[in-house]
Amino acid sequence: MNGKEFISSSEAMTNILSIMQKIFRDRRVLPDVEPGYIRDLLPNHLPEEPQKFEAIMEDIEKIIMPGIQSFL
Repeated sequence: MNGKEFISSSEAMTNILSIMQKIFRDRRVLPDVEPGYIRDLLPNHLPEEPQKFEAIMEDIEKIIMPGIQSFL
């Protein structure tokens, strides 16, 4: 990731955090998943090539966010 990409990704993350504060108001307070659910959603090996920032953010939404407790 070069300097421009880092700045762009940082700005995107800041925007996402701001949006998340609003989005959390519409989400369940308690997660609707079982402990350990994430294990089956993760690959068995590390990626050999870096992923694009957009792909990482999609993974966060699909894999991590369902298990987040939101109380904002």
